[in-house]
Amino acid sequence: MKLKTILLISMAAVVLTSCGGKLEKNLKGDWWPIHASGSYETQFFTAQWDGDLDDHGGISVVYKSKEQGGATYTDTRYYPAVSFTTDARKKDKVRFISLRYEITRSDYLDYRLEDGKIYFEKQDSDGKGTGEFMEAQDIRFVNDHTLKI
Repeated sequence: MKLKTILLISMAAVVLTSCGGKLEKNLKGDWWPIHASGSYETQFFTAQWDGDLDDHGGISVVYKSKEQGGATYTDTRYYPAVSFTTDARKKDKVRFISLRYEITRSDYLDYRLEDGKIYFEKQDSDGKGTGEFMEAQDIRFVNDHTLKI
């Protein structure tokens, strides 16, 4: 199986073009996370990250308190690999592969592509698909072996 890489962007604005049928055809296979950037904010803290991921899909994130004199807390955020595949019923599906402690895979989940965006099926606490979809994420090929979500 040919290994591919994936460039993950979380909660960041990206200008994309729709790839139409080419996008669906070229998604097949395993895509391993290599870089991530994003930010998160609540009324109590802010967090930002932008960098290469370790071999387990992890990146160090610094959380900064909006109160308590700007105290900081560092934690690791993990991004899964994404496997676009076909299930036993010959339907296009996606699985998420976590490398955090050991390799674990989600169940086969539905996904759909519309206008340069991807929608992943939500999972319940047991990792099974719920039939509902997450918020759309922009998706595009940077080159033949790098995908940006």
